[in-house]
Amino acid sequence: MNYNISPIQRDFYLECMLNPLANKKFNINMIFTLKIKSESSEQEILEAICSTVNNQPLLLSRPCIENSKILLNFTNNFSIKEIAIGKFTNFLEKDDMFNVPFDLVNDKRLFRIKLIKHSQDRYYLLMSAHHFIFDFYSAQAFSQQIIDTLQGNITFTKKDFTKEYLLTINKFLEKQNSLKYENIFLKRLSKIRKINEKNFSDFTKFEKIEISKKIVMEQSNDNNYRSALLISAFGYTFSRYINKEYIIVGVPVPNRIKSNRKLISSLVTTYPVIIDSKWSIEECIKCVYKQLIENLKMQFYDFNQKFYQYSKFDMMFTYYPSKFAISNSSAEMTMDNLFTIDSPSPIHLMLNDDNLLLAEFQTNLIINKNDFLEESLHVLLERNTLQ
Repeated sequence: MNYNISPIQRDFYLECMLNPLANKKFNINMIFTLKIKSESSEQEILEAICSTVNNQPLLLSRPCIENSKILLNFTNNFSIKEIAIGKFTNFLEKDDMFNVPFDLVNDKRLFRIKLIKHSQDRYYLLMSAHHFIFDFYSAQAFSQQIIDTLQGNITFTKKDFTKEYLLTINKFLEKQNSLKYENIFLKRLSKIRKINEKNFSDFTKFEKIEISKKIVMEQSNDNNYRSALLISAFGYTFSRYINKEYIIVGVPVPNRIKSNRKLISSLVTTYPVIIDSKWSIEECIKCVYKQLIENLKMQFYDFNQKFYQYSKFDMMFTYYPSKFAISNSSAEMTMDNLFTIDSPSPIHLMLNDDNLLLAEFQTNLIINKNDFLEESLHVLLERNTLQ
């Protein structure tokens, strides 16, 4: 049986079908630490990983075409033999598995897993997945279900997860608020008459430069306000670097509700946040924050169906929970590293709960990336927002 797909899965498939090199933008690479508290053997850990994968039908899915419609097809069960066993090194992020892009159209599996033993009670789990089947919010569910399996505490079945997925897809298909949301975006995008294709065409031909920096923000700020500060600082600075009247920043909305938080899939939708170069930094932060709150209220809206021409973003910003630190009496699992092969946009900013900022640059519009980063953060320092 085949199933309907989410809007972002449709967009990924179409882009990768037309341009196979786009697959490199959609590799999500992760390194997890697994600390064993009980006497679980390596075989039991492998079985727990395998059981978790096979319990999540979306991890086993791949796209197919049926009657000119893109659908999901669930493939054969995952086996322990498909989990690679590696040796520990101090450079796990350099592992070869992280540098091989998936082929969304042709690959049987859209994920890879490697288990590495560090010591008797510590393992590293390396995972690479195509964004088509896995989003940032899936990592927490993945970690939780592995350690719950080790403890023998799994209550959800494959049938339950399939039902959750179908209910989630139905939310994307509901249209009662679509006209209201369409009008919000029409108003937001009304001043943008022409998209500058030059900023986005072939940006992946440039080398990706990553800069990681721990920043200190006021702890009283909520996550959306912290996000607004970073988006505003970088968008405000970028508009002056490239002399562009409007900067379009893509910000994913999780589309996660109580009933689908245990689901491993790709459910996010990316909505634009507009920055007007005429705004002061104070106006910018206020307007960006307002747009972020509006976006969260428009979960499950299929933005690209009406506004695809605006989805080539100058920048992207992703907020994600840090490390997770999922724990029970049998094990603890944390996500230590999250990275990509190619950036999804010329500038990609990732901020976590610990205020660790990872900035990915894949553009020739900014010559000195470090200077740009420091100048952007200085915009906030001048307001005494950063301590």
